[in-house]
Amino acid sequence: MNRSHAAISRFIKNPLFLIALVSLSLQVLGTTESSLFGFFKSEASLMEWLSLDLKHPFSHGGIPLLLSPFIHISFPHFFVNVMLFIISGFLFLKYRPRFFIARLLLLGLTINFLIVALSLTLGLNEGRVLGLSGIVLSLFTYVILCEPKKYVILFFALVISFWALPEHSTSMTFWGHTMGLFVGITAYLVWPPNLKRPSKVSNSP
Repeated sequence: MNRSHAAISRFIKNPLFLIALVSLSLQVLGTTESSLFGFFKSEASLMEWLSLDLKHPFSHGGIPLLLSPFIHISFPHFFVNVMLFIISGFLFLKYRPRFFIARLLLLGLTINFLIVALSLTLGLNEGRVLGLSGIVLSLFTYVILCEPKKYVILFFALVISFWALPEHSTSMTFWGHTMGLFVGITAYLVWPPNLKRPSKVSNSP
């Protein structure tokens, strides 16, 4: 019984569980009423309020710049992204276990700032940006760069899934994924991984 309690406690304290729970909560609230327990009232739903509007990227005090990755357009979108997030986050924690949530928020904020800068530069100020896919790509890119020979198949799977599919070829989603890749490369350079392996203890005299 103690072991099961300890396992449950470790699972609950895992930052991946916390982020997934926050994202699920926002998804449930964002797809229901525009009133949040009587305190948050708006003509727009919570999903629209939190998503990053490229026409007005600094609206709502800039909150969507930070929180838009944690809400999704639909529950299928949510489940796919959260599943990939848990996998990529688990792998990332092997190389950078400390300050995970702070790093995650910084990755998402950087990706959104780059998307806004790109949209203003190219005049692509239509639509909204939301979802974890940019962060997922940053985490996967970081992991692949840590041990490229080990994750080479993962690299090709990402290219096919996030860039080669037709639905991503002519939308801002394509650029969001590209920014995720770029931020993942930058993160690898700024936060070099700890690849040290424990040395074997020799029993010989």
